Amino acid sequence: MSISQKTLQHPVLTLIVFVMLAIMGLFTLKDTAISLMPDTDNPMMMVSATYTNAGPESVEKSVTTVLESALVSLSNLKKMTSTSSEGSGFISLEFNYGTDLDVATNDVRDKLSRVTSRLPDGVSPTIMKMDSDSMPIMQIAVRGNRSRDDLKQLADDTIADILEQADGVAEASVSGGRTKIVRVELEQNRLAAYGLTLTAVSGALAKQNLELGGGTITEGKTDYSIRTTGEYQSVDEINNTVITTINGYAVKLSDIGKAFIGYADKTNEVYINGQPGVYISITKQSGKNSVSVANSVYKKIEQAKKSAAI
Repeated sequence: MSISQKTLQHPVLTLIVFVMLAIMGLFTLKDTAISLMPDTDNPMMMVSATYTNAGPESVEKSVTTVLESALVSLSNLKKMTSTSSEGSGFISLEFNYGTDLDVATNDVRDKLSRVTSRLPDGVSPTIMKMDSDSMPIMQIAVRGNRSRDDLKQLADDTIADILEQADGVAEASVSGGRTKIVRVELEQNRLAAYGLTLTAVSGALAKQNLELGGGTITEGKTDYSIRTTGEYQSVDEINNTVITTINGYAVKLSDIGKAFIGYADKTNEVYINGQPGVYISITKQSGKNSVSVANSVYKKIEQAKKSAAI
């Protein structure tokens, strides 16, 4: 007797089986992960290094070329490209399909450890594996009756923190605008008059803006941690910093320039619908449902609007 004949002889049983299958499908559907990109192991990784205040040619000669010479002998390496820009260098590594990235990462780490001593002081390469989960699932524009710089500060201090509280969100990163910093402007003629250089002024400020541990003091059964607090608390303290002493006169920063609250130099520009603006990129946690995460973010957006008053 064929399956079709048995099915016709027991229609109720057949209906029950299909209904149970449908119920099981609906029950498991809510736990099925939905993503913009399939979860695949892309055989690519990136090596980056920061060389502060160095020009593109210096980065190429002192950092990028040194790293390339170590990485060119990697196993299963298909293609290697590099980019050197002001203050940073990037090397993209593409491996043959099927390469185990965990093994390749260890191999890259071993290669880099052999050339670390040849890099300039303070330069330490970083390895980043290309992962589809690291791509943003949402980009939220931030608008209001404020300047872009004020919007960036508001996004950094308030909005991003609220959005990161949404279930499944790994990171909320802000792009656009400038970061508020303390700027120091010096007058060249006053520097020359006191025989000072930019390096000397920078060193004097750095030495007096420190917070160091001072060890411990034991009293009976209690240990007390000691620390020295020397970080600047206000712009006036910076302006009153003694840079050097000449013939008994304490030369302060205010004698050769001034410190004030300003903004970092603009290095990039963000446009939203053709207009300069600020936006927040949302990255979900690995394995989380993209739709569920997005719905959680939408709820937090309403909370952020009330908190930020924009």
